[in-house]
Amino acid sequence: MAIGPAISFTEMLLIVLMGSGIGVTLGVPPQQPDPVLANIAPAQCLYYTTWVGMVDPDPASANNTEQLLAEPEIKVFISELQAIAQQVAGKIGGRGGLNEQVLAQNIPLLAKMLLTHATAIFIEEVKPQPNGIDARGALVVNLGDDLPQVQEALKALRQQIPPQALQEVKVAGISCVRLQPQPNVPAFTIGFQDPYLIVAIGEKSFEGVLERTKNTPPDWLTQAVADVQLPPRPSTLAYVNLEALLKMAGSLGGPRVQTTLDTLGLSGMTRVVS
Repeated sequence: MAIGPAISFTEMLLIVLMGSGIGVTLGVPPQQPDPVLANIAPAQCLYYTTWVGMVDPDPASANNTEQLLAEPEIKVFISELQAIAQQVAGKIGGRGGLNEQVLAQNIPLLAKMLLTHATAIFIEEVKPQPNGIDARGALVVNLGDDLPQVQEALKALRQQIPPQALQEVKVAGISCVRLQPQPNVPAFTIGFQDPYLIVAIGEKSFEGVLERTKNTPPDWLTQAVADVQLPPRPSTLAYVNLEALLKMAGSLGGPRVQTTLDTLGLSGMTRVVS
């Protein structure tokens, strides 16, 4: 996953700004937010998004979206999408020589857990290297009572990964698996701290999440929440540290990229909150 020429980084940044990472609504209908997912956000952050867990839609709700989701036809439609996802996952895995049945059973399950449980994703730092990137960040999911189900799914998928790419490690007394897909990319550390699944990337990222669970939200996140004036039942929040990302893009691409950013009027922006 190496970053190529500097313009590629800029294009990637523009994709994030234009919609792939901002304003994607998840967690509908929403549960109450999990405060731990705000506490674990680092003091300095490039990107952060969080969504709440989903509850069963109430047909008697005053909210029009929730009424729609409670319609029997919509429930059937969602079930059919899940069945299609299982078929696609199996076929893709089969082309790669992986066990179709294992993928079809577990990948859609993990996707569903991710999209329907309270989740936070953040990127703390990205440093381009000569042969790739060095990055720090994490994905944290409050799985609640579904934690054992996800543990079993990950255990099954682990059998599909070459043994040389995996290492069992202890992090702060927690048994984890460290995944190193390629020599020039950061390692992933995967572990559970009931009721959370933690997938951290980069050096000391897993430890950082554990240390911040009892913190209060960082100042930038408190300000972001104040900026958007969250509704009584928030579902999704996303934040991009534009000031840091644009500085990175300008330093990588030189005058040409900096001129492009100035022309687009992006240079003066400091953050995007949705």
